[in-house]
Amino acid sequence: MLFKNLSFWSIFLFFSLSVSAQEIDKSRLEKNINFRLNTEIFFKNGSFIFYESNWHYGINQLFPEINSLPFYQMYHLLGYEIPLGGNWAGGLGIRQNYAHQLRMTALRGHLNHTGEFIKIVFFKELSVERFWENTSAKPFQQARFRVMLGRDFKLKKQSFRAILGYDIAKNFESESLAKNRRIQQTNLRLGIDYFLNKTEKNWSLGIYYDKQTEYFFVEEQFLVDKDTGELIPIPARRLNQILPIWSIRLHGQIFQKAVTRRVIF
Repeated sequence: MLFKNLSFWSIFLFFSLSVSAQEIDKSRLEKNINFRLNTEIFFKNGSFIFYESNWHYGINQLFPEINSLPFYQMYHLLGYEIPLGGNWAGGLGIRQNYAHQLRMTALRGHLNHTGEFIKIVFFKELSVERFWENTSAKPFQQARFRVMLGRDFKLKKQSFRAILGYDIAKNFESESLAKNRRIQQTNLRLGIDYFLNKTEKNWSLGIYYDKQTEYFFVEEQFLVDKDTGELIPIPARRLNQILPIWSIRLHGQIFQKAVTRRVIF
């Protein structure tokens, strides 16, 4: 299994080295509170339909709400995944993002591998999405590499799962300042799931903490000195914008008994 994972680790190490060399100027935003729902409906051959939705609520948020709801951003993802043998799987999906007047639609394809070592589930996934906006902006592509580790344990006869994950995302845009940064987003995730039923473990309620970092390139700017009226130049710089996120997630799996291969985060 070690050799099968070399290609994933090569991508991961390349992206990680790129990110570490970019950090210069940092800013920290107000924390977000997210509400997430994940559902999978399994078939006997191991394939399944999956659905994910996410609602973002910002503490002291400055962004307008969506349709009078107390959320400034949300998205829905619907897709289908099939097993490819040897703990490999692939799938397709469609995503709809909402943020004030911005609407984005994305087509998604992914390939993943699930392994296990010393009772630790090791999940790797590479996905590619093509986004279309409801503005005049041109479509763009995003590639994302995800690594997730999971370990089940019991505490006073109650079943839990500890989660550690890391995401790296890169946008491919021909006319964007994003081309000045090799990576556009990273996300470090820590979480714990509580299984609502002890035997099948197909329903869980989880609490997660994410440290999401967006990587920008800011052009040269000028500020006016209030006392002298002189222009103060601020040189072009690379900016890392950090957003802490607390999430509550409900995860349900239907007809899970048909599958013995998969553990889904």
